[in-house]
Amino acid sequence: MAGIVCMIYPGRAGFCTGDAHLTPAISLRAIGRHSMGLQCVRVNPVRGRVVLASDVTHSNGRVETGRPHATAFHLGAMLEHLDHLRAIGPSAHHIVPGHDPEGMCRNPSAPVFDGTAVELHRSSGGSSIGAEGGAHGGRRSDAVSRYPPPLAPWQVSNRRRGFSERWCRRAVPAR
Repeated sequence: MAGIVCMIYPGRAGFCTGDAHLTPAISLRAIGRHSMGLQCVRVNPVRGRVVLASDVTHSNGRVETGRPHATAFHLGAMLEHLDHLRAIGPSAHHIVPGHDPEGMCRNPSAPVFDGTAVELHRSSGGSSIGAEGGAHGGRRSDAVSRYPPPLAPWQVSNRRRGFSERWCRRAVPAR
């Protein structure tokens, strides 16, 4: 956190409230009410939009079913924004949740983060997204790997690694 604060003063980082367009391909959207001030990141590369949902939704299951998280700053707004996530992502597979334990199983660990983050662009398994952005064939990580730098090295954080590893051993068959 101190490193981020140090970047603010020389103008290398800043605060953003509400919606913002950072580049033609990257925008922030104020969304959700799991916690106050939450945003998701919409990335619009050539192959189709991907939504990095952060804590707006914790798992793909919640996006698909519309079930809110157990705790919410504003439940009504959270339900409304789950619908909005589904509207801005071409499919549920184009929405990357903040804490989906399945994501930790499907994607390789980022060595720099010692197992607490994964690299979506290097995955060899996962949910399906077609090469043209459809929900048939291919994998979410395949679609992400086709995006040109600087968008390719995305990393999704998951601080619940212990839970994820236990869940993977129980729910995902050995390959």
